[in-house]
Amino acid sequence: MTYDVNNKQQEMAYQLIKDTNISFFLTGKAGTGKTTFLKKIQEEINKNFIVLAPTGIAAINAGGDTIHSFFGLPFSVITFKEVGKVRSAKIELLRNVDTLIIDEVSMCRADLIDAIDRTLKHICHSGLPFGGKQVVFVGDIYQLPPVVKAEDQEILYDMYGEGIPFFFKAKAFRGKNLPTIEFQKVYRQEDAKFLSTLNRIRNGICLQEDLDQLNSRMQECNDKYVITLSSVNAEADKLNKEELDKLDTPAFTYEALIEKEFNEKKYPVKKSLTLKVGAQVMMCRNDSAKRWANGSIGIITHLENDKIEVEFENGQKHQISRTTWENCNYKYNKKEMKTEKEVTGTFTQYPIRLAWAITIHKSQGLTFSKMRLNLNRGIFQVGQLYVALSRVKSLEGLFLSSAIKPTHIKPSGEIMEFAKGFNNEKQLHNEYDFSKVIYPLLHQGKYDEASEKCLELIAEDAKHAESRKPSIRLPPCSTLSSMTRFSCTKHVKFRSLKTIPSVPISSMLSSASTETGMKKQSPMPIKFWHRKRSARMPCTFRQEHMH
Repeated sequence: MTYDVNNKQQEMAYQLIKDTNISFFLTGKAGTGKTTFLKKIQEEINKNFIVLAPTGIAAINAGGDTIHSFFGLPFSVITFKEVGKVRSAKIELLRNVDTLIIDEVSMCRADLIDAIDRTLKHICHSGLPFGGKQVVFVGDIYQLPPVVKAEDQEILYDMYGEGIPFFFKAKAFRGKNLPTIEFQKVYRQEDAKFLSTLNRIRNGICLQEDLDQLNSRMQECNDKYVITLSSVNAEADKLNKEELDKLDTPAFTYEALIEKEFNEKKYPVKKSLTLKVGAQVMMCRNDSAKRWANGSIGIITHLENDKIEVEFENGQKHQISRTTWENCNYKYNKKEMKTEKEVTGTFTQYPIRLAWAITIHKSQGLTFSKMRLNLNRGIFQVGQLYVALSRVKSLEGLFLSSAIKPTHIKPSGEIMEFAKGFNNEKQLHNEYDFSKVIYPLLHQGKYDEASEKCLELIAEDAKHAESRKPSIRLPPCSTLSSMTRFSCTKHVKFRSLKTIPSVPISSMLSSASTETGMKKQSPMPIKFWHRKRSARMPCTFRQEHMH
């Protein structure tokens, strides 16, 4: 999929990253082009980016690092007093980065997001949200939720209340409206009626006509190139082993070449890959020549010690070459004043896995022409049915082993409530309009000029308040921007912030003086946050008043 210049949601997200320092959530259902968009902004926008993801495989696929490794965070529950143990080289990197991209954020728990917030504040010596850095959270919250171990449930309940600790329940967002852009145009499914059914299931709606439509596909399919999706690992592994054992052709085993640092949890495919002619396989990486895509299904037609040939659904046969995955680290280049990726290890193997079956969890992000959905073990996670059904391109490519029931559709009330704020165009334009003016001045260190421009815009807006014709729309204090609040009377000293705010200053204004004409009351002092440096309490914050 290529970047769509006519997609207004993509264009808004692009402009927010290019022209502002606003943190926001970028979401969209399967096939809406989130991955393509992320590649585009990193290639075209002149900013220092860092890409992080919650799991090793997701990080490798995104070309970044894992959140836990990068910030030095534990996998257990992270309490409100803990900050990451970041190595010295990464401290300088974080102080100079412009934008952090957190990919697959739907898999992140709230305590992980809060730990990132605290760690960035600590490193950047700033009380601003996420240390004054722009953070773009990317993912589909309607897909599989974050994993919570049984032993962690009680403490997470105490920290974030009942229910699943979704990332948006983090204290960093408490009481604020996180600006959210949802990509809506789907580039994957071509069946309009099936797409409508998927949208309703995604939103927790179950119509009888949808069930009838889906259950009409409860039929056997013995065609080649059909992959079975299962809700549990053991079932998928068992089917793959049984089908491989049925083949009476010789087995060939291919060992991966691993150089330097590459944690086995990040292995994109098996280190030791056993295959036979006739085996059904899935490609695990896009082909640079576009002969196949990540998720393409094929049948092995020829094997040698250093050769694998696969026939795909379109009848074409291709020889498969080994692929190298890179384990990357980020570093800051002082001379060039930019972040750079440093390859710390490589994993070279054929980009193939057995594909008679795969788990629903591992199917996230993939697309299949034909798919059998096995519900014998039931559906037990929020979003699991939607993830499974949205993997297939059309209704005709779907085959069910058993009927889908209303109980299989497991909506989350918390997700539904959070989603009400998606694509709030007024909020997004308000944030963008103000930050586009102020952010460049702050980025250039022109704090006094930014202060003057800020009050100029406030006064100008106040003049038009009664006529309801504001020349520039000021975001309300209820937005994410209010995570750092200012009371403005005579002037705002951005110099005191010591770092560029990750949100526009306009919506940090909680009140104004009679000079602006916005509110008739006694002048209030400016309030701002900055770090109190002391040997005894190096991580405390203090609120000061400046007259």
